This record gives sequence, C-alpha cells and structure tokens, in this order.
Amino acid sequence: MQVTVHLRPGVSKNMNLAEGRDPVSRMLLAVAKELGVELRPLAPARDTKGTEALSSIILVQAPDNETAQRVVARFRQLPVTDMVYLKPEALPAVLG
Repeated sequence: MQVTVHLRPGVSKNMNLAEGRDPVSRMLLAVAKELGVELRPLAPARDTKGTEALSSIILVQAPDNETAQRVVARFRQLPVTDMVYLKPEALPAVLG
C-alpha cells in the first residue's frame, strides 16, 4: 500500500533524503525508521530547475493496511507535512 506525503511549500528546498544531513530529512527518516518503512522521493533532490514541486512529494510503501494507517497518522503530525494520504487500491474496470 502506498502512502503519499506532500511537504509544505519551501520545506524541500535544501532537503536530501539520500544524505540525511538537513533537519527536515533527519526528521522524516527518523519517523520512517520508527515505523519500519522506507521513504522514496517522487523526484530526485533539487538539482535541476523546476523540480522543487516534485521533490516535495515523498512516497512510502507500507506492507499492509494497518502499517499504512499508522504511517498516515504519524506523518500528519509533523509540522513539515502539508497533506498525507493513502493511495486507493486500483480497481478493475467494469464493462457494461
């Protein structure tokens, strides 16, 4: 199950989850470790013009619904998050 985390505007400006040196990255990585999940940015760190909006979105893969619900609840508590939601399951198309 995938949880999507949107950070507040400007928060991801100097963030780099791969290195974890900045305060925001350290906070996010600590919460992920606490929950036993890994974080994956939607886009790489802001190396090129125009990627700031995409780099402020982080994807979290949870092994089950219970963990996903804990991830959503915990990340919503953080002052750096703007929006956190569980991606709905894909449903097959209904014909007719």
